[in-house]
Amino acid sequence: MTISLSTAERLTLINQLEIRKALETSPTQKADFDRQIEILTEGYEIYYHEVFGALDHTSEQKSSFVIDVLSLYAALDFASRKGALPADVAKLHFAKFVGFDGNNEGEFMTFARYVIVKRGEFPEQQGREKETDGFNSHMPCFDAYTQMLFKWKSFGKSFDLTVEQAADVIRAARPSTSEA
Repeated sequence: MTISLSTAERLTLINQLEIRKALETSPTQKADFDRQIEILTEGYEIYYHEVFGALDHTSEQKSSFVIDVLSLYAALDFASRKGALPADVAKLHFAKFVGFDGNNEGEFMTFARYVIVKRGEFPEQQGREKETDGFNSHMPCFDAYTQMLFKWKSFGKSFDLTVEQAADVIRAARPSTSEA
């Protein structure tokens, strides 16, 4: 079941959560309300299930894409820790997650930042916010990530890639944007 809310419905729920938060004495519960308010304010539909409890929810396509990209980079990180990537591959622009373009892929960028920074998911990306200018790549990355995901899927979306497979995934980024 997909949850879809109008702006007015979201605003009403946000206001109700703000009132409940003001009446709450538990710091943990206040933090839960803050998290739910942020989810509704930003419209992160993939996490609406956290606001609505046990209600089923089908994730939004853009959110799923970001999760897939971050999962891909988790697999690449694991592979690179198992063995060194070839020097020519390690130098490629997409050897590490660079984020999404803030001007053209803003929804992807803000969702990635939310998942990594606020939710603390994808620990291999923790601490890279400054290095990546808040996960803003300053260049479109969607097409390169799509090519990389296609290659990764050809390996069964494995989290146990060989170093050679990891290099193939990185090289799958469009050549015109894969060099630093």
